[in-house]
Amino acid sequence: MKKLYICEKKSLAEALAHELGSPLLKQGYYEVNDSYVAFLAGHILTLCMPADYDEKYKKYSADNLPIIPADWRKKILPGDRYKNILTTIKGLINQVEEIVNVGDPDREGHLLVQEVLDYLKCKKTAKRLLINAMDSKSIKSALAAMEDNYNAKYQNMYKA
Repeated sequence: MKKLYICEKKSLAEALAHELGSPLLKQGYYEVNDSYVAFLAGHILTLCMPADYDEKYKKYSADNLPIIPADWRKKILPGDRYKNILTTIKGLINQVEEIVNVGDPDREGHLLVQEVLDYLKCKKTAKRLLINAMDSKSIKSALAAMEDNYNAKYQNMYKA
């Protein structure tokens, strides 16, 4: 099954890709065997500002407070770097059957990858890979213990 591993940072992607086989570095990802290992650069999305929801919020007015959107939206951070990362990941998602969230094993790490999947409206099967150290033994152990990315434990981490 062709997989896309989305890592929080390039150093993690490099370690994982080398553990999976003999990787070939491309623009924003590694190609290894029948899979891809892409990497983010920290946060690439940010919450929309009030004016992104409604023009009336461009000018501050206490009469408009509190501003509580029904649906909290996100947008790509300014700069070609972030747009290119998102474009690369979107293209790779279309070529695989399964996604693997390889954010750091903490709440923020999970959020960084999950928010990208949500932003891209990805509905594919996804796993969660928790790599605590970048040595071969730790990565092999983590690969053998992947869980469903959408189980309650990880979704509660994301919402927190």
